[in-house]
Amino acid sequence: MVRINNLEFQNDNANCGKPCRTEKRSFISFVRETIEINLPNDLSYLNYVTSFLVERTVRFGIAHAETFEINLALDEAITNAIKHGNKEDASKSVYVRAEISVREARFIIRDQGGGFDPAKVPDPRVTINRFKPSGRGILLMRNLMDEVTMIKYPGEVAAESCKAA
Repeated sequence: MVRINNLEFQNDNANCGKPCRTEKRSFISFVRETIEINLPNDLSYLNYVTSFLVERTVRFGIAHAETFEINLALDEAITNAIKHGNKEDASKSVYVRAEISVREARFIIRDQGGGFDPAKVPDPRVTINRFKPSGRGILLMRNLMDEVTMIKYPGEVAAESCKAA
């Protein structure tokens, strides 16, 4: 038996003397996939992007096919970027970055808007705000993901969210 980087190679007589490989850890545990999408500021692409990203998280075991949390959080973040950040301006775009591994899926959604203060968004759980049309998307994202951060850059805003395995 030979051991190389936590992999064992051994001669298996049941396999006609051909060496076989027994992995101590799954190969996928060493993989981290990065996906970058420069999305036109158009809601018609939304379902394609969210479905694609959720499928990648399912492949890595972060989500299950029937899980909707990541899909809904991404839908809200991208919709907010298109509608509120970029004000539905077709000349602007939304940058989507996903970093996916077996441990976590981290998403960054950037728009080209002027930014906002998340602390000033009305909390829809407070009685006086229940019928206001804003704040629910951020509340949903924060409750569906393990971590959500709003970051303001010059000329753009990023919503970074993370879901751990």
